[in-house]
Amino acid sequence: LTSLVIIGIVSVCISSCKKDEDRKAVCEDGSNPTYDSEMRVFVQANCSSSGCHSYGSTEGNYSTYSGMVEDFNNGKISNRVLDRQDMPKNSTLSQSELNKFKCWADNDYREN
Repeated sequence: LTSLVIIGIVSVCISSCKKDEDRKAVCEDGSNPTYDSEMRVFVQANCSSSGCHSYGSTEGNYSTYSGMVEDFNNGKISNRVLDRQDMPKNSTLSQSELNKFKCWADNDYREN
């Protein structure tokens, strides 16, 4: 009987420790931002406007999600927006915007 109890406890522990790839981190405000749901508007307003990261830019084309993927993967976006906080250029993001962006980054920059 003791062996069965131990096996049951170990089974529960192992199953509860499995990583759930589909689980999303929840932001402080209760949201789960994705590019399509919230971040597209943010990116368009702060990054791809005024020729900064628009179509044809040598600094990267952030006018589409696919144009941003390389810079997600190499850490450039996270470094500039969250670590150095020197992007977007000529703008200071609010703490709320930084939190939302960090949550999106923590969720692997989900598209939808």
